[in-house]
Amino acid sequence: MSNSDQEEKFKEFGKFVSREKLLMKERVIAFLYYRAKINENDKGASVEELIDDFKRLGLSIPIASRVRDTLKKDRRTISIGKDKWKLKNDELQWLDTDLGKFTIGTPTRVSHKKSTTATCSDYFTQYKLHPLIEKVSRKQFINGDYKGAIQNAFVEVVEHVKRKTSYPKDKNKRDLDGDPLMNVVFGCDNGNTPLIQFNPLITDLDKSEQRGLMYLYKGIVGIRNKKAHLNFTQKSDAKTLEYLALASLLLRLIDENTK
Repeated sequence: MSNSDQEEKFKEFGKFVSREKLLMKERVIAFLYYRAKINENDKGASVEELIDDFKRLGLSIPIASRVRDTLKKDRRTISIGKDKWKLKNDELQWLDTDLGKFTIGTPTRVSHKKSTTATCSDYFTQYKLHPLIEKVSRKQFINGDYKGAIQNAFVEVVEHVKRKTSYPKDKNKRDLDGDPLMNVVFGCDNGNTPLIQFNPLITDLDKSEQRGLMYLYKGIVGIRNKKAHLNFTQKSDAKTLEYLALASLLLRLIDENTK
């Protein structure tokens, strides 16, 4: 591949990095990965070389100490030799699947002895969660704070319900929360007109769907309350993603059925 072709590929790669809003750790790893793939004899890159890559692509340039700290903290993924940082082969799965399209040739997916699993970064690159979930839970998820990621997501669902309905109040003019909030916002029985409707509420099936979705939002409240008051450790990244996906769905349903 000619130098001009490599430069074009590099620009494509930069657009990807910018569009996906990768965290500092992910950006540093991504640049090391790209360098290794574009040059089979690549021996890694120094901090200064990585920063030059940022400059070439017009990306926000981190201070050298941040790059160096990022490299030092991730010893499972990155090694150093003769002042050149490089990636270890057994931690490249999400890179091979998601950054491979911007590299030369077809990368080979790394297989572990027992199984092949995606990394946290892989989840958030491939699964397009609601932007609010990205905002409040992504950092915690990437850093392994799964409990915090779930709590933030469920709190955000409840807050989004309140925002979209102008913060409903009870008869004493106090802000509604929890089950009473969901009853007012989604309840369709006993002559109630819900503030958020998911359908025309004409048939029994319409009302059944409305109730079913209301109970999902009530379930979010129950889980939010328990996890906020319980000292526990969430270990499963896959299960955490499923909690976040549920929160993401409920946010999208609200957006689709409100102005």
